[in-house]
Amino acid sequence: MKTRLAEIAARRQELLEKIEYQRKEMADISAALEKPMQIADAGISTLGFIRRHPTLTTASFTAILAYFRHGIPVLSFILPPLFQYTLKKFSSNSRSIDNPSKPESIY
Repeated sequence: MKTRLAEIAARRQELLEKIEYQRKEMADISAALEKPMQIADAGISTLGFIRRHPTLTTASFTAILAYFRHGIPVLSFILPPLFQYTLKKFSSNSRSIDNPSKPESIY
């Protein structure tokens, strides 16, 4: 009986050593993948923002292109209409003041 318990204890010790080795191996692998996963996560977050706010993204992109193409003077002509359109678009997607639980129809 004592030999059987000794075998079980030895096997348990071998398994614990194997587990410790595998943990260290996984830590090394995950450390190597941490930076690429952070970059991928930031990319997915950016795509989510663009998908949730297409009007704001388009207006910003248009303003940047206009600035690089024509400089600062054109921004005084292009930004006010873009902001008005953006605000109108956001306000049309917001909830109604009369019935806060029911969103307004956009059609």
